[in-house]
Parts: sequence; C-alpha cells; structure tokens
Amino acid sequence: MLQPPKGRVDVKRFKWLSAERLLPAACCLLAVAALIYAAATREPPAETEVTLSSQVTLVTLQNGADSVADTTTAKPLCRDLNAATQEDLMRVEGIGQVLAQRIITDRTRKGGFCRRAELTDIDGVGESLMQRIMEEFFIPDELPPETEITQTTTKRPAATETTLTVTAGRYDLNLVTEEELLLIPGMTKQLAEGILELRTAIQYYTHLYEVLYVDGMNGSYVDDVLAEHLYVTPREQTSVHP
Repeated sequence: MLQPPKGRVDVKRFKWLSAERLLPAACCLLAVAALIYAAATREPPAETEVTLSSQVTLVTLQNGADSVADTTTAKPLCRDLNAATQEDLMRVEGIGQVLAQRIITDRTRKGGFCRRAELTDIDGVGESLMQRIMEEFFIPDELPPETEITQTTTKRPAATETTLTVTAGRYDLNLVTEEELLLIPGMTKQLAEGILELRTAIQYYTHLYEVLYVDGMNGSYVDDVLAEHLYVTPREQTSVHP
C-alpha cells in the first residue's frame, strides 16, 4: 500500500498518476498478460499433429516392417494331392476355379488318385500341367506307372510239311508218262523226254534195251535201275497209247 510522502507533497509531480492515465495502462497490461497466457497454453494446430502422427506411423512401419511380415502368415499349402482344397490347387499356374473343382470331383469319384497319370484323364489337364501339379503335390503311396500290356499272340508251330514220297513202281515202257519216268531214281528230264521221243519215233518198244538209243543213256543204268521199274509188254497185249 502506498504511503503518502512525508512533508509537503508536490501535486504536480504525481499528476500523471491520475485515474484517466492509470486505467488505460492497466488495460494494456491485462491484454498483454492474456496474450502471453494464451500463447503458453495454446495446443498445436491440428495439421501439425497429423504431420507428427504420420511421421511417427512411418517410422513405426519402417522399423517394424520385419515384425509385421513375420506375424502375417498365409495359410499353409496342403501338399497331399488327395487332400488338397480348391484354393490349394489354384496356386498352380494354369488351374482356375473350374478346373480345380473338376480335379476334386474326379478325385472324389475315384476315391483318391493312385497314379499321377490319372490326372491327364481329366479334361483340361495335359502332360505339362500334370508335371506342374506334381511339382507342388504328392500322392501318398503312389503306384508305379502301369506297364503297357503287350498282347502276346500264341504262335502255332509251323505246320510240318508232309512230303509225300511216291516211289516208282513198274511201268510199261510203251504206256509210261513223263511224270512216272521222273519218279524212277536217277532219271533226268532229258532222259525222260528222250525215251518218249524215241517211242514216238519207233511207235512202240519191243525190248527194254532199245532205250540205249537215247542220248546220254548208260547201259549200267538200264541194267541196275530201269530193268527194275520198266518192262515191255508184247505188242499184241499192248493197248493203244493215248
């Protein structure tokens, strides 16, 4: 509290402390104090907060990228072809939803695949696609490929040629034919033709040894062979030769 000065007071010295001058000054001080308080307690702008939040989020993603990737795990692929789902099959390149369902339907109908070659029986599955499927899946207790059944034809043994051996008999020299002459052992076609030509020339044989006139005929052959198979019938008993 202000104490009045002792002694005589010079009123002119304190003239500026009049109410007219103190009130505006006080208002100015209050306004300045209010501005300072507002500045000190004011929250940062929303834009700044968003920027800071974005920066914090970015830093969090950059620093925790590995942990996010580790915690996010996809559904494991079922490698058993007889238990694979439609989604499992669709992971193979070339298999869509329709073809995957077609594979499952055929698998259900068969009660499961036993051989990989059964896949090629499905419409839309070729050899190359079958190979890609088997690179991703396996068939439990898969059977080996079917061996081609070779039809074995039982060959009958070759028929044994039956050679009918016709032995020469005894023939009338004036009636004998070329075929019958050729049945005689040692007889050649040339000798047989010569015997028949001579018979035509002389009309008939009267004796066996007349065949010695045939070119190439040998006396010992007549004695040893022809005498056994040829004979001459007397003319009166000989029928006319055809």
